[in-house]
This record gives sequence, C-alpha cells and structure tokens, in this order.
Amino acid sequence: MVSDEEYDNIFNETDKVFNDLHVSELEEKYRNQGYNFILPKMADGTCLVWQREFSRAKEEISTYIYENGNVYTPGYDFEIPKTCWVSPQYANPEYGTELLKEMLQKIVSHNLSKNTAKSIFTLEQMIIMNSPVLILDYFAGSGTTAHAVINLNRQDDGNRKYIIVEMGEYFDTVTKPRIQKAIYSMDTDTQKGWKNSKPVSRKGSSHAFKYLRLESYEDTLNNIVLSGSDYDMFTEARESYFLSYMLNKEAEDSTSLLNVEMLDKPFSYKMNITRNLESTEQNIDLVETFNYLIGHTVKKSHALVSYDADFSRTEYGVLSAKLKVGDTYKFKAVEGSVPSGDEILIIWREMTSDIEKDNAVLDSYFLSLFKECKFKCIYVNCDNNLLNLRGNGESWQVVLIDEVMKKRMFEDTE
Repeated sequence: MVSDEEYDNIFNETDKVFNDLHVSELEEKYRNQGYNFILPKMADGTCLVWQREFSRAKEEISTYIYENGNVYTPGYDFEIPKTCWVSPQYANPEYGTELLKEMLQKIVSHNLSKNTAKSIFTLEQMIIMNSPVLILDYFAGSGTTAHAVINLNRQDDGNRKYIIVEMGEYFDTVTKPRIQKAIYSMDTDTQKGWKNSKPVSRKGSSHAFKYLRLESYEDTLNNIVLSGSDYDMFTEARESYFLSYMLNKEAEDSTSLLNVEMLDKPFSYKMNITRNLESTEQNIDLVETFNYLIGHTVKKSHALVSYDADFSRTEYGVLSAKLKVGDTYKFKAVEGSVPSGDEILIIWREMTSDIEKDNAVLDSYFLSLFKECKFKCIYVNCDNNLLNLRGNGESWQVVLIDEVMKKRMFEDTE
C-alpha cells in the first residue's frame, strides 16, 4: 500500500502518462520492507489503479483477504463464492465505461459517468453460462446487454434475441446510439471497433431492432383538450378534475384518448410529446399500437402503398375502382394471428372526403391481395362494404378498428 502522495507521483503530471519507473521503485521499496506490493493490471500487462483511496484502504485493511496474488475486498464471500469474476476483462471502468466513451466520445448522463456501465465481457459470460434464446433486461442503462447479444451472435452466427427496457432520458443519446454503433462496427476479439466516436473497424453485421416508446402520464395530460367551456378556473385542481370528472365527455376529442374521428388519417396521427422540457408534435404509430392492444402476432407486414383509381359503375349501379399508380389512396395491411389462434388481417387506409370512392378502392385493394380469404376476421378502419365480397361458404367477419381500439384502451377504466 502506498501513500496518497506517492500514489500521485505514479503519474507524470506533465504529459499525463503512467510512470512505470516510479512504480518499479515503489515496488522495490515496499518489498524490501516486507510488504506485498499489488497493483491491478489488465491482461496485456497495462497498469491500472485501485478505486479505493489510501485513507479508506487504511480503515478497511484488516478486512482484506490476500491469497495467491489476489486481494478480496470487504463483503466478498471468500468461503463459498457463487461466481468468481477474476479476469481483468470483467472490470467495469476499463471494459464498460471506457468502451462506452470510445463509442460515444463522452458520457452525457451523470448516471453513466461513474463506472456504472457494465463490462461487455461480464454480460457475454453471463449469457454463455445460461445459454438463453431470449435475454430480458429491465434496467438497460447504456445498453450493454444488447451489445453483448449482438457480439455473441456475430461470433457464433447465433440467433439470440433480446428485449431491453429503459425509462431514462439518455435512451436517445446513449442506449440507442450504442446499439446502432455496435451493429455497424465492432471487433469482438479486441472490442476496438470505435475510437473517439469514429469507426476503426468495418466488421459490422446484419441486424434489425425495433424500439417502442410508451405514452407517459404527463404526455397524456398535456394532450387533453377540453371543449365547450372555459376551464381556466380549474387550474389549481386541473389534474384531479380531469381524471375524476371530465375525461368521459368534455375531453372526448383529445388525441391521447384516441379520437376516433381522426382514425381516417391513421398514418398522420399526432400528439404533443415532451422530451427534455421541450414539447413537439410527433407522429404516433397506430398500426403498432393496435397490434399490441389485440395481442397480434405479426406474420407478414405489407408495405405502405398508395394508388389512384379509375371509377365506373356496374349495370346495378355499384361503383367499382381500377387501381393505378398514384398517391391519393394509401393502404397498409398486416397479417397474423391473435391469442385464440384465429388468423386475422388488419387493413389500415387513409380516407378522402368521398366514402363511396374510398370503399370502392378498398374492395379493389383487398381483391388484389387475396383471391381467397383465409382469415377468420378482418379489421378495417372506418365504415366499409367488405362483407359484400364474401363468397358462398365463407364466414369471415369484418370488425371496425375504431371500435375495438377504443374499447381495448379503456375497457378497465370504468
């Protein structure tokens, strides 16, 4: 053990480099006095520093256990260790925080600036020990778990999946950028894919990840719009009054309460979202939201497409449409199944002011995709005539997305 003053001298204050000569001198000095001289080192022999300062170490020295060249610190169960992470690769500062700094150049949150980012090797080892197919991390932090899964899949062509959850504001500045960079470039042998936020390797991999942002309580309140009166008098009791009395009727057209009158334009549904004290209007993914509300297991998600149409009437006066290239009518179809096992189809469309033409185009779009309907139920937004296409012996049903979505969102709130 060395004093604080001697410890400071290990570093050359002029050029901030490690003074190996001074370390050697200290080692010789204390070994000659009968001490064991222990300095932490990385696998390649690079000298590190102890995290405990001299004054703390003096108080705790009687509790330290020294055996076979290793020091076990207070609280370590030396008799019956559950796990033993003895390799320098499991050190959080060097292979956690420092790696993150190289990838992102600087840590933007104080919660991630105090060596709290886990070593990438620790997470990789934990995954290898348990051989999981799906890894869940409910406190994702800087995203080390996702990074470790990406690395291991790259090493052994695995197909492990991960789900991570994070509520911190640093998700957009740390967690997500890290995952993106890990995908783009990372040498899994040396962890040297990045330097000062610049890629030094091009050993990327094919990978896709999807992230969902849940509506916050504050965002819900901020998007409530009251109609019919001046409600400024309720400023002091705004929150409790909203929740107790007014959400049923006065706020029925609010975007956060799902305004069904706005589902005719599902691809441009917007809400005011507050991030870092700044509120901006952002698109809300109603397609994805509805999938989760009904427990939809997606098997095929069709691309968002758009058409124009030529119209004519049959001898019975029914309007029909012939699709052509254009951007007046937009559609998005999703195939899959619900928990009951039933096969379903969901069709989202953007409406115009002419519902007769809208429904004629919907019929043509549906027939262009499916000559025979294999689905138990078809969900469509806004009123339609799809049931008229049902053939003899077919029993599939059509359900309005508008009704189901609002019911599922509020069925447990009464």
